[in-house]
Amino acid sequence: MSEDISGRQWVEKLGEQADEAFQDHQVQVIGPGHWLIRRPTDGPFWTHIVTMGSGLAVWGDIDACVFAYSSGEPEQLVAWMADASYSYGREKAQIGTGCGVDHFEPSVAIYDLRQKLADAPECYGETWPEIEADYTDAIEEAISLTEAGEPFVVMQANLVDNLERIDQDAWEWVLGIGMVPSPRVIYALAAVRCLHRLLQAGS
Repeated sequence: MSEDISGRQWVEKLGEQADEAFQDHQVQVIGPGHWLIRRPTDGPFWTHIVTMGSGLAVWGDIDACVFAYSSGEPEQLVAWMADASYSYGREKAQIGTGCGVDHFEPSVAIYDLRQKLADAPECYGETWPEIEADYTDAIEEAISLTEAGEPFVVMQANLVDNLERIDQDAWEWVLGIGMVPSPRVIYALAAVRCLHRLLQAGS
């Protein structure tokens, strides 16, 4: 994933990889509302999925993730997250897990920055000719910092400083540059989709 791609494309690609990782899993019932999914032979990505009151906990060979809140029987909670979009899953993981649900991806950041520059003339309208040089320099410096592997907080702070005279509200969108749902969330959702598929096949 080294090419510059949109956040949506990045998430879709990782989502496909995650779904493929759970393609050959089977399900074992551990107890009421508690399942273990794993491959028939030894292999990675074995995962526990447990309903916990109004939430769904996922952990194992993938990073732990808790989705909250919903209600219903255990199978209904599984179906709830199995049908979730990545953005909705990230929202519920933020409530249940609290941290680790966002990921900074440099290739997405560079895409976002270039898109911001392309959209700037229309966004700023009549003022664009006056700010074009400074705005362009600020975006290009942010791209260079990202390509050089600087921490994203350094890039963000530098970009906000450079744009402060041009757009005092720039921080509102700068903080979202390059941010996507984390692999923690994406793989947890793939595990839940796998479980839902297995439960449906067994019903």
